[in-house]
Amino acid sequence: MSLEYLRNVLADLEEAAERLHLAIVRKEVLEDMAALLSGRIPGNTVAEAFGATAVADVSPAVWLASTPLVRAVHAALAQGIVGD
Repeated sequence: MSLEYLRNVLADLEEAAERLHLAIVRKEVLEDMAALLSGRIPGNTVAEAFGATAVADVSPAVWLASTPLVRAVHAALAQGIVGD
């Protein structure tokens, strides 16, 4: 991958950050509902009880920047790493 390709990937992700963030928040709500309906405690509730920040409480930009993909792309760009 070229550095230009990685820059384009990053730009596309940043452009779609709000949509992607909303999709993840919706997914978590559905997972929580499924857990409650099956008599289980939702994992997000447990995580938040131990101090985790809810995805819904972070901005799309902060959420996106915290993802492994975006961190890896930023690291590759910072080091000028280009693979095949």
